[in-house]
Amino acid sequence: MRYDPNQALRAYPHIRSMLQGLPRELWSIFLPDSVHDLAVFERIIQIFKSRETDRAKVMAIQKACGFPLRPNSPLSEMVAKLNIQKLKKKRFEPDDGADDAESA
Repeated sequence: MRYDPNQALRAYPHIRSMLQGLPRELWSIFLPDSVHDLAVFERIIQIFKSRETDRAKVMAIQKACGFPLRPNSPLSEMVAKLNIQKLKKKRFEPDDGADDAESA
């Protein structure tokens, strides 16, 4: 490493949280050699964490709606399937107002 880890990591909270439980002797294994690479590594962690939250949302939708569990499905696809399922239920539910009009 060509930098002081304590000073360099102040600007990168995601990397700090990742290294929090590790002994300082192991930090050199996980940290890149340059400060520029630290910025790239921070961005990769941010992307990974956002994907993790999307995956949790997808799994919650799939469990709630009874869809097959496929955690790597895109969130937009799950929302579209959910909307289609809502439309199908709405289409096949009997309309209470129409029954009253026919019997009169």
